[in-house]
Amino acid sequence: MRFIQAQFRNRDINLIPTLIVGTNTEAEQTIRELSERRDLGYRVIGTVFSGEQSAAERKSFENITSVPVVGELNELAELIRELEIQEVIITDNTLPSEKLFDAMMRIGRKQKVEFRFAPSLFNLLPQKTSVEQIGVLPMVRLFREPLSEAERFIKRLSDIVISAIATILLAPFWLVVSFIIKFDSRGPILFRQERVGMDGRLFLCYKFRTMAANSGDELHRQAYRQNIEGSADANIGEETEPIFGKVKDDPRITKAGKWLRRSSFDELPQILNVLKGDMSIVGPRPPISYEVEDYDIWHRKRLDMKPGITGLWQVSGRSRLTFEEMVRIDLFYIENWSLWLDIKIVLLTIPAIFRGDGAQ
Repeated sequence: MRFIQAQFRNRDINLIPTLIVGTNTEAEQTIRELSERRDLGYRVIGTVFSGEQSAAERKSFENITSVPVVGELNELAELIRELEIQEVIITDNTLPSEKLFDAMMRIGRKQKVEFRFAPSLFNLLPQKTSVEQIGVLPMVRLFREPLSEAERFIKRLSDIVISAIATILLAPFWLVVSFIIKFDSRGPILFRQERVGMDGRLFLCYKFRTMAANSGDELHRQAYRQNIEGSADANIGEETEPIFGKVKDDPRITKAGKWLRRSSFDELPQILNVLKGDMSIVGPRPPISYEVEDYDIWHRKRLDMKPGITGLWQVSGRSRLTFEEMVRIDLFYIENWSLWLDIKIVLLTIPAIFRGDGAQ
């Protein structure tokens, strides 16, 4: 039903007539978001300025937002009735409460208008918040746990089912890849590397070996450090874009390893990590311990959820993204997790593999 509703809304059908109170930066951001996301279901009819505003300022705001300024705060009740407004979004936190209360009283119950408040404070808060009341005090609750007990159970159950099925179906392919690795170079088939999991717990991450045995990690450390710092000397790809956490023309990689990395098949053994409970099918990229040592405090929020074989950043540009972009995408995923989002990421991973976007 939501999908059908979104299709109608994208065609400008059944949109909620909305009035924005305020002509500040928050008002511009709100108008931009509602205009670009028709599926949210809002049609911004106009804005109301809540303070002193010159004709030039009014014209400038209208040019920026392409939304007319229809009046001032004292006319709010009349404007709501005249324009048949169903939703009022207040973006100005300096609005006199008595004037807003007066407007709401003058509208009456029959108009059935919803009022929403979008204070600038919420720009600093995570997306998963809820407003509660303790006594007579309104409180904003910040979700410390990214997933509830039920959500963690659903995600873990889906991980077990998917990884168990994948292990059975891919068993013959594992044998073929193992033979290719042994034939191509000396050394073990699997590569074990210490990674940092949820809440900073260390675990051994399994991958098919793609480098010559006993290769050092100094090149890799340097690549990570440069990308985290946003250095101009960070590795550059064919299109002058950063390659996160990778060494360009890495001499340690074997011939078979190049193919495995390009196809991302080297990551298949991580299914064993999923079965063990160290990783998830979908989640943030599992960092290496020396990478975490260079994290800023806000970067560590990535560790609030189990790392994944694939993730939102992998299907959003993968190694072509900068480190800051990768972290922000990971945090968005953590704060907006749903089973449907996991399913979409898994489905988007398939064409990403065939495009050869690179490995973790």
